[in-house]
Amino acid sequence: MDLQTRQDLTQNLHKDYELEFVSDSMTAPELAKRDSPVLIISEFLMPGMSGEELCQALKMDVSTGHIPVMFLTSLSHRADIVHGLEAGAQDFMVKPYDIHTLKTRIKDLISQSVSGESVEKGPYAGIEQPSESDMEFKCKLDGIIKKHLCDAAFSIKDISSELGMSRTATFTRIKSVTGHSPNDYLRLCRLTEGKLLIEARQWTIAEVAVKVGYNDPKYFSTSFKKQFGISPSKI
Repeated sequence: MDLQTRQDLTQNLHKDYELEFVSDSMTAPELAKRDSPVLIISEFLMPGMSGEELCQALKMDVSTGHIPVMFLTSLSHRADIVHGLEAGAQDFMVKPYDIHTLKTRIKDLISQSVSGESVEKGPYAGIEQPSESDMEFKCKLDGIIKKHLCDAAFSIKDISSELGMSRTATFTRIKSVTGHSPNDYLRLCRLTEGKLLIEARQWTIAEVAVKVGYNDPKYFSTSFKKQFGISPSKI
């Protein structure tokens, strides 16, 4: 892991977690067996043992197979993301990453792992690992949704138009790639972004609601609690 990433993680995570950095990826599997960390964050492209090889080694050992793995990578290596997921990684973050998103994903992965739940809770849970074309489609879909997130009227019809696909084809592809219907996935994206904005503590709940496409703050709060099990005011 490069020096800048180490400094960034140390600065933002040291108050909540005990961090240990490994300079040689070849020693990581043995150190994981010795220390039994609750989460491993790894670069994907590394000298010695690649992230994919590291993940495979960890998942094949009964003493480390339960440890969730998160990769750091770049948009230019989408194929690597797919390989990493196929090797058993639970999540990835694209550089440059948003620290609030990273913190939320770390918290969720650790919580699920400690509680004994499946850590495969992302949009690919319960379906086959995504192909590279699926990953590219999801990146495009997420970009479209994010661009129109504050538009309360934005719907599957608009998504279909931007994708250049029929509504039927859009529904089928989104359901296949994300495991959710288009409307459910759009709602999940709105609420997930809302959660990140609330955790940033820079806006009121009403302001966050508008930013993610909810004109009615009360309806936003109701939907938020239904999705995350907690009211936004309690975060």
